[in-house]
Amino acid sequence: VEAKEEGNRALRAGNLSAAAHAYAHALRLLEHHPRRELEVEVRSNLALALLRAGSLREAAEQADHARALAPLKPKPAFRHAQVMRAQGNLPEAAASFWEAWRNGGGARAKEEFEACVAGAR
Repeated sequence: VEAKEEGNRALRAGNLSAAAHAYAHALRLLEHHPRRELEVEVRSNLALALLRAGSLREAAEQADHARALAPLKPKPAFRHAQVMRAQGNLPEAAASFWEAWRNGGGARAKEEFEACVAGAR
């Protein structure tokens, strides 16, 4: 949990390398003491750090892994959508933003879905 919080602090400060390192460390710790919900949060946050750093392939891998662990949670779907949009895949981004909204992701997920649909036309 401490490594995740360290990653969160680094991400908020804009230190993407430190954030990615802390989240990766948290994942290594979780290998010995699995906690699915925490792993979903860490992988989702790592996906965001990698996305902001421009590492789209790695961000997609982390977002996909988080989605597989928690297919009904909005945050992993939202992260996947952000990565798909950054890769220029607006139809896939729209589908994932819709999924996030449908699963309780809130108004922002719906707004992002609508923006992707409008951009894909």
